[in-house]
Amino acid sequence: MKFFGIKFETVPAYNIEKQYHPIENGWVGYILEINDIHYYIAGDTDLTPDAKRVTCDVAFVPIGGRFTMNAKEAASLVNTIEPQIAIPIHYGDIVGTHEDAELFKKLVKEGIKVEMYF
Repeated sequence: MKFFGIKFETVPAYNIEKQYHPIENGWVGYILEINDIHYYIAGDTDLTPDAKRVTCDVAFVPIGGRFTMNAKEAASLVNTIEPQIAIPIHYGDIVGTHEDAELFKKLVKEGIKVEMYF
């Protein structure tokens, strides 16, 4: 689909072993294409088979752990889909800590740039 020159597609976003975001709810993350750059905004999700199939240049991935992936799972996802840039989200307020973001950065393989914002 395309709106205002921005192409987008959805990716199922859900929990695998948690009750917070069941697959039955049909919630999604998004891949936005803007000027030939693909941005994946994972939303509230775990490390799922659907997320592992994403192709993108920039990935915004949750690392909070309680309602979403934790830092280790998010790093595993990023290492699988290999975006150029990874940005951890969903931490530092309700769940997750800045230390989780640092752990995420440490676990992401070399060659993938990690941008963190505190």
